Amino acid sequence: MREQTISRGASPALAILRPISWRGFLRTVRGWCLSDILSIFLATRLAFLLLTYFGQALLHDPALVGNHRLGFSGYLLDSWFYRDSQWFLTIVQNGYNYLGAGHRSAVAFFPIYPATVKLLQAVTAVDPSVMAMLVSNAAFLGAMVYMQKLCAREFGDTVARRAVFYMAIFPTAFFTFAPYSESLYLMLSIASLYYMRSERWWLAGIFGGFAAATRILGVLLALPFAWEYLRRHHFDPRRFRLDLLAGALIPGGIGAYMLYLYGLTGDALAFVHAESGWYRVTRTPWEVLGTSLRDIPRAAADHPYFQAHAMIENGLVLACIALLVVGIRSVPFSFTLFSFASLASLLSAPIITSDIPLQSMSRYLLVLAPVYMVLAKLGRWPIFDRLYVLLSAGGLALFTALFVNHMWGA
Repeated sequence: MREQTISRGASPALAILRPISWRGFLRTVRGWCLSDILSIFLATRLAFLLLTYFGQALLHDPALVGNHRLGFSGYLLDSWFYRDSQWFLTIVQNGYNYLGAGHRSAVAFFPIYPATVKLLQAVTAVDPSVMAMLVSNAAFLGAMVYMQKLCAREFGDTVARRAVFYMAIFPTAFFTFAPYSESLYLMLSIASLYYMRSERWWLAGIFGGFAAATRILGVLLALPFAWEYLRRHHFDPRRFRLDLLAGALIPGGIGAYMLYLYGLTGDALAFVHAESGWYRVTRTPWEVLGTSLRDIPRAAADHPYFQAHAMIENGLVLACIALLVVGIRSVPFSFTLFSFASLASLLSAPIITSDIPLQSMSRYLLVLAPVYMVLAKLGRWPIFDRLYVLLSAGGLALFTALFVNHMWGA
């Protein structure tokens, strides 16, 4: 009895010094290893490796992508460094450059992802290309954890498990394996939303600020932050506290990058001016979507591939719009606000020289976390669950095989 009394009265500091129960530790490790999150994560990573090898070995078309020969390791890694990933690797190895307005330059790519890769590579001496993929995959594991926590808090464990699974098999989820910034942005934005709903305002602002310095869409996290803060304080300014200032950290993320660019180039908006090198312009979202839908028949003029690509991009946009409309009453309003603002921003910057103005939308839609919440709630109907799993997993396998053959432009 005396030992029990002392145990109950012991301070937290002394509790930390107690010997670790190896049995308890092993139970925790075993539980984590058998958890849904880790099993889904490992299964999808294995699937991407298999699709990388067999996709190139069986589908490689020299007429489209060249007749270079690759060893086994090349099949597994080299093919993932394509388009934006090459820019990120250049930033890691050589830093930022700016060639002036209208020219493609590294400053168009926000700094947190390449900076994370650079920092960890410097500490571990791991090859930069390998570290870039490790960061992407570790970040996606973090995104899965935060998605589980957020959805469990809002909707319960069953919906949370479905949301994590649906996110992992989204048709363009292979970008969470590739050395792109999607995984890191997804983790940071979901974490920020989670801490907003938990009313931990400083953490919400910190994660939101890092998200804004990872992708420009992150600055829109200021909208759900403002709504959640106002809602929590009953829209009464007299109830506001010092933690309101945490919201300023979100635009502060992009503001810090602008200050860096001003010091480097003399142009705080260099990242905007460099975007025009990819022939992106600003239009209203409805104008862009209407034009893109009308251009689908014309996209087949050169090759049926372009028409099919246009149909997929536009179809995913329309599906996401429909899901967000359906979810207006079933997910928190701040999530809907953030998603529609993000979607409008994405639709406002088409590629004007392409038969597929929304060419990269299938990748951009991947980071709209509330979409998975709506899908997970609809997944309570078995027919919807089976339909989504079959179509999404099939699309993911197809698009992965195309991407590693450099035949999917996104």
